[in-house]
Amino acid sequence: MAETFKHIVRNFSGGILEDKRVQSPAHFSITKHFDTFTYPQKLVPYSQTLAALGIGGADVKALNIVKFVYAPNASGYHLVGLGVDGSGYGSLYALDIDNAASGAAANALNWTLITTNFVSGGPFKRNPNVLFEYKGSVYWINDGTYSGGGLYILKSDPTNRYQGSVIASALATSTSNVAQPVHHPLDDIAYFFIDNVVYSLNNTTWNGAVLTLPSNETITCASAHGNYLAIATITQGNFPKSKVYLWDRDSSLTTVTDVIDFGEGLLRYIASLNNKLIGVVDYYLSSFYGIGKSQLIIKEASGEFAIPLNTLTSDTATSQNPTTYFVKNNKLYFPAKLQLDGDARQGIWAVDSNGKAALDVVEAALVSGGFYDGIYSVGNIWFIAHSENGSVTHTDATGAYSSSNPSVYESLIFSTINVTNRGTIIMNAATTKKLIGVVVTTEEMPAGGSVTIKYRTDDDLNDPNAWKTIFVNSTPGTTNHFAINHESDGSNFPNYNEIQFRIESLGGAVVTGFEYEGEVVDNGLF
Repeated sequence: MAETFKHIVRNFSGGILEDKRVQSPAHFSITKHFDTFTYPQKLVPYSQTLAALGIGGADVKALNIVKFVYAPNASGYHLVGLGVDGSGYGSLYALDIDNAASGAAANALNWTLITTNFVSGGPFKRNPNVLFEYKGSVYWINDGTYSGGGLYILKSDPTNRYQGSVIASALATSTSNVAQPVHHPLDDIAYFFIDNVVYSLNNTTWNGAVLTLPSNETITCASAHGNYLAIATITQGNFPKSKVYLWDRDSSLTTVTDVIDFGEGLLRYIASLNNKLIGVVDYYLSSFYGIGKSQLIIKEASGEFAIPLNTLTSDTATSQNPTTYFVKNNKLYFPAKLQLDGDARQGIWAVDSNGKAALDVVEAALVSGGFYDGIYSVGNIWFIAHSENGSVTHTDATGAYSSSNPSVYESLIFSTINVTNRGTIIMNAATTKKLIGVVVTTEEMPAGGSVTIKYRTDDDLNDPNAWKTIFVNSTPGTTNHFAINHESDGSNFPNYNEIQFRIESLGGAVVTGFEYEGEVVDNGLF
């Protein structure tokens, strides 16, 4: 009698595991557009995204909105976008999301012009990396090309239709680097970052430079962290090293509280998550110096050093350098493209305080070669500026799901199984097995929903085009589906040494697990 075995996956809480051959079923190779943080024992797809509308329902691309912030106006709140006018000068637009009567009405909202060329002494072209709300006003920075020279910090006041003013001028040069400002909750002060200098704004009082870091370092991002302001910097040159200064918002450089070494690479994002300081280091992901091992390394500050919690690998360097990120529910969200074995793996990634990572949201409308310019979340609605062409999309406010762009789960590579119907056997990648049955379980299948399960084996495990379909279940009301062969033509399953599965969900189908059964064909010579 042939030895048989069964492999059951009912837990998806482990997150991405880079070594696909570790036999840890709660982990996975990749998920896309599934919520894997909220529900440990099921895969819940996210709603689809829709294209936003421009002024009067026209194409939003002409506005070239790249950043968002939720900010007050004279009568409430709205979403503000940093765009340009017809001459290419920085302009602010608004989406009245608070006053939409229903989800369908929210989907049909138009962006409206708040004001353009509004700053005395302007007009100014914008720096696309900064849009910031502080005490009811919106702040942005010009790109440094203004004839007066240098960078200007610009304030827009919503109480008078956002007519603006310059609060600081000629701070640096047109080649200067800026980072997203931070409002520290303990002193209620806003901190701005240009090159290696920290500036502060206390209510309406501009304090100017309050901390100067070493001149060979550039500030990339910052975060409130308890009593401190955590300030991330990189050294200049093609082989940067990263560190984080913990500053009590009062001392000088020589008396900062601590300096944490984050090691080689470009520290792109930091966030205080569950009182842990978490950073994401670009280890030559945006440089050909990575030579086949480009990575995003998720690290936690620990004493004088940062320790790796997780690593996300890309076999192809990318020139994309998005500076946008968002923190909510103790998770850090940031866009990245991590191509692996021909799979782009591009979208909004999520990281928690333990280093668990997932490709959380995927924008299906992203054009080839494009990337994410800005991301922002209000409630459960994402707003995404992408593709470097002015495209803006948002989560469908009606909660509708895509019927053509699936949410995707790819398992680890299974090779070692030790549970059988007659006891325990030991198998590895050299043992030949035969697939004899597969089942996928779901919550009740919605009308218009479907689940597809595929597999690939052995020599095809790195081929993104090698997935073979076992079945598609689209029967409303069902909660599971079995197959003992390829349902499309009745052909038998193959023999294999190693196997990997892929599940695709459309129309809101929620996956609760899957299992497969096989038998041992050959235990080898020893």
